[in-house]
Amino acid sequence: MLGLLIMSGILAFLLWIGFKITGAVLKACVWLVIEVPIALVIWAVGLVCCCTLILIPTGVKLFGAGLKVLLPG
Repeated sequence: MLGLLIMSGILAFLLWIGFKITGAVLKACVWLVIEVPIALVIWAVGLVCCCTLILIPTGVKLFGAGLKVLLPG
């Protein structure tokens, strides 16, 4: 009976670790596949806006928006 309880605790611990690792890998994949390309497009538009004299403030704000997409918080 004690062996069953210990094995059950070990199994629960391993499943919890697997759940945490899977969540971390999924978050990293979403960041690489979705957030990085969006940030690069925003930065490219910001760079184009900074090339014109009138749109420099817009370009600077787009650079900031791209940084917030990559690093939220």
